[in-house]
Amino acid sequence: MSGRTGLAIARSLRALSPAVRRSLLRRLDRLAFLDRSLAACGQTTYTHAGRRITVDAGDRVGREMLKNGFTEQPFVALVRRHFTDVEGCFLDIGANLGNYALALAPHYRQTYAFEPNPVSFRLLQQNAHDNPSLGIEPIRMGLSAHTGTAAFYPNNAGNSGASGLEKKRPGGERIEVEIARGDDFLPRFAPFVAAIKIDVEGHELDVLRGLERTLERDRPVIFMEWLTDTMRTKGGFDALRALLPDYALLVPAARGQNGRIKTAAPKHRLTLLTPLAEPHRSKYNLVFCVPRERADAIATHG
Repeated sequence: MSGRTGLAIARSLRALSPAVRRSLLRRLDRLAFLDRSLAACGQTTYTHAGRRITVDAGDRVGREMLKNGFTEQPFVALVRRHFTDVEGCFLDIGANLGNYALALAPHYRQTYAFEPNPVSFRLLQQNAHDNPSLGIEPIRMGLSAHTGTAAFYPNNAGNSGASGLEKKRPGGERIEVEIARGDDFLPRFAPFVAAIKIDVEGHELDVLRGLERTLERDRPVIFMEWLTDTMRTKGGFDALRALLPDYALLVPAARGQNGRIKTAAPKHRLTLLTPLAEPHRSKYNLVFCVPRERADAIATHG
């Protein structure tokens, strides 16, 4: 299959309903020929939901966006359903090329997208520039518990989403990047921060420590990827609760045929939020940290 044919198939997939697209992608992904075709296309620009989006099709993140329009759509839908605020700011920390920023920016007054990886940042910057009405400000910097520089380990082996500050990744050499406390930007986060997304491959707690004053001032909702085994070495959920003592932890869930709420379900069925409970899953695509005064109105209890 040629790259041009792969791009045409991806364009057709984006036009389908989510259910039909999922069914077709399950078959196509098993065969892998579509991914091989797209990977050969390199930097590619497409239009979705009124956005002009540029991706590197040689990277897994780019290919998933090409096939779906936006990645992580069930989780984007949960944010749109419960946590938008057109008067507040949205912080996309670990933005990569801007999937969450592009999908959610219309629902906030201003979006600040932080990305330290220079390769990913160039695409993020392009996507912000090509969609000026969205109000996305790209910032080439990582957020952490202190301000300065740090070693960053890019994954140049086809999955930029696995790059980070914590450990060496395949196919990439260590580089030095700028990092800062999120609170350094507090005067710019006006009038208030409504929501924060964090996906920084195990560095999430350090990001929160650097946002102490922002969290105290604005009490935003926070949603973050959570790798349970990785985070256990950093104190796990106990450490997260200590940093956010007045927050409830909710996770995506589905209602089973017997009416019970479960977190082990295909992504597209995760349309509810339920309180985090043991036994913990090995990975949560997102854990939602919600101020307690808001959580009870949102959470579904089994």
